[in-house]
Amino acid sequence: MTTQNRDAIWNGLLDAARLDRYCSALATRFQRRHVGFNFFIAISSLGAATILLVEWPQWISALFFLAVAGMVTWTHYAEYSKKATIALMVSKQCRELGISWRELWREQDAPDTSARISELSRQLNEITDVDLDIDEKLNVRCAERRTKFVRLNLQAKKEEAFGAGYPSRPVTPPRPPAPTSPQKPAPQPKPTKGK
Repeated sequence: MTTQNRDAIWNGLLDAARLDRYCSALATRFQRRHVGFNFFIAISSLGAATILLVEWPQWISALFFLAVAGMVTWTHYAEYSKKATIALMVSKQCRELGISWRELWREQDAPDTSARISELSRQLNEITDVDLDIDEKLNVRCAERRTKFVRLNLQAKKEEAFGAGYPSRPVTPPRPPAPTSPQKPAPQPKPTKGK
């Protein structure tokens, strides 16, 4: 197994774990927004109906109805429920791909490793090619937690996280050799003229 393949497998495993966490967190965010907007719509509708029964100025009731209409329109436009469903689907597919990456990690010396790496990378690109919000802060948090999660998951299954001899932290490139001062060539004896 070449170092390049090992790095590709490990990075694929980490990417699948990161995207699983990221999409799962996005799905939770969208679900909360959907529930929050629906709760606000229900409360506003109840408030507008109650104000009609009480002798308050009609402009207050009109404000409640406008707020409800605006929230219904925004909820329809934002499609939080649809986005949550898509994010959950992508999260599930990334989790399944993570299982495939782990299997490939165990079978690193298989003859078709390079082809499997290419196929899993292609699948990961396909399933993440969806229209979801991009949140860089959330992505960074998920990236920070991914390595710890994958290591703990592999260790719980009595597997070495990086395989035999694989570093437990990101590999830093070796330092270039220190520049050497150019040495002066040793003085050559001058040829003597024959007598």
